Amino acid sequence: MFELKEGDSVLDPFLGGSTTLIKAKLDGYNAVGLDISPFSVFLSNVLTTKYDPA
Repeated sequence: MFELKEGDSVLDPFLGGSTTLIKAKLDGYNAVGLDISPFSVFLSNVLTTKYDPA
């Protein structure tokens, strides 16, 4: 439906559970999300931040 290329940006203005951001990042897009709920923003940060287990 959309012609996006790797590296393109995706905006999710109603973040919620962060599923759009997670999928966008997995597919190689730059993803930005906004939400009025501090919990949704916190959840998004936790679910989309890369951690080094070493």
